[in-house]
Amino acid sequence: MHYIVIYFTLLWLFTTSQAQPCRVTTNWFGFIRLKKKTNVVVDSVDLTLPSYSYQSQAVWIQVPGSVKSAATKSAVEKKNLSFKSGLHAACHALLQVVPLFVRCNYSDLAPKCPNPLEQRYYPSRILLYGTGISVQV
Repeated sequence: MHYIVIYFTLLWLFTTSQAQPCRVTTNWFGFIRLKKKTNVVVDSVDLTLPSYSYQSQAVWIQVPGSVKSAATKSAVEKKNLSFKSGLHAACHALLQVVPLFVRCNYSDLAPKCPNPLEQRYYPSRILLYGTGISVQV
């Protein structure tokens, strides 16, 4: 298990898409062992590994206010769907189609997705980062 922290300078312009330099930091904090047939957690192991950081470029698209309005969110939740889950799916969908337009492999980029189960605030955006190729996106 790990989490990724992305730091970048916010420079808000009049567009919902942005591209900025960023520092990507990966922190490994442990892993779990699962039973192969049942997927039951057998053990949890903590790790004390150093963080890994690198400079890159991040590109993101702010979700427009009309999409994230209370009326839209309630309509989505009325159908037993989750707004955060839809945002998560959109991140991965965008990641898969990028190689159709930019000469790269989909593994050259990574999305920073909201966890649908997390309760903390997460900005409504689709964010991709990686090998610096994200600026072409």
